[in-house]
Amino acid sequence: MYLVQGAIPLASMLRNSQCNISILVLNNCKLDLYGVLQIVQALCGNSSMKELDLAGNIDVSGREALQCETTLEEKTDSSPDAKNTESHQIQSELSPIDHGDGQLEVADSEDERMGPEPCPSGMSRSCAGSSRVVRLPDRQLIEELSAAIGSARQLELLDLSSNGFSSSDVELFYASWANSRTVHPALKHVNGELLHLSVGGRRCCRVKPCCKF
Repeated sequence: MYLVQGAIPLASMLRNSQCNISILVLNNCKLDLYGVLQIVQALCGNSSMKELDLAGNIDVSGREALQCETTLEEKTDSSPDAKNTESHQIQSELSPIDHGDGQLEVADSEDERMGPEPCPSGMSRSCAGSSRVVRLPDRQLIEELSAAIGSARQLELLDLSSNGFSSSDVELFYASWANSRTVHPALKHVNGELLHLSVGGRRCCRVKPCCKF
């Protein structure tokens, strides 16, 4: 069971101008990706937080299962049988009806009877002509987390280990981290599930064996 709701009041506290917490350890708290995002986004206006540990908060197996399900649905929709079925339905809808008096009538298509389907919230109107909206459940959250990492400029150490992030996710996070650190050089320590973002003078977490180079 994930404790995503618990991240919301905590994020609210971190946004408080009177909050003076400098080190926050939230490893293995089952916050999920959304909860992790809420915490990091809350640091945009926080000037006291220096170290944040969010390791082990995302169910890696759950994310992989969801991605596999999405891929399977895409393959099913693009299979020859699915296309043949859709083609048969279109031909049936366009088959003329003979009234016996020399007049032919083409039945209204389902789209015409029901009217245009509204686009999902947050999508452009151009999607109306698309037959399928591909679901990428984590992509937007990953991009928002990357932006939040760049906005939390006062952070000197961020631990995102054991959250199942891909190599492309890691590079995206590090690019945001590096571009927003101008006083001290940006550093990263990546090794398997290990992911530490830090700055010069505060090399990783200093005390864990995994960070002793």
